[in-house]
Amino acid sequence: MSDDVAQRLARLDVCGLSDALDQLGLPSAISGIAPRSVRKRISGRVITVRLAAGAPPADAPPRHLCTHAIEIASAGDVIVVEQATGVNAAGWGGILSNAARLKGIAGVIVEGPARDLDEAADIGFPVFSRETTARTARGRVFELATGERSRSAGLRLRAAIISLRIRVASRAFARPT
Repeated sequence: MSDDVAQRLARLDVCGLSDALDQLGLPSAISGIAPRSVRKRISGRVITVRLAAGAPPADAPPRHLCTHAIEIASAGDVIVVEQATGVNAAGWGGILSNAARLKGIAGVIVEGPARDLDEAADIGFPVFSRETTARTARGRVFELATGERSRSAGLRLRAAIISLRIRVASRAFARPT
């Protein structure tokens, strides 16, 4: 997706865009994802992260989850984390919010729980999630894939996704695959 297209889509009203996609018979929105830190509209190219339950495989390189997404992201990108394992463990936290903000990442959307939300608010970093928790991911969930197609809340997400937020509602829009 070109930067021009992303900038034009970022100016659209989220509900108007949802209505237009509905009229075309296309998936239009993910409901239930709420702003948890700051109320700020975000949009951009998406980097996906998929988490799995349990400890990482013994041969996996030691790394904090989601750091690969931060490393490969560009300023203005949005990270979407699929933490739909059913395990009560954060898919995003304060260390990640600080690193993402320093990199210029627009925000993060977590399909699942996030933590350290006061810290994200204090630095002005937008975190959207389905749930909140204080529980660490360590030993509970691990990073299975980064930058691949992801199935989050029933929509297939690709790198060409645009994420928008207005007021309390948060939506992620994707083209069907």
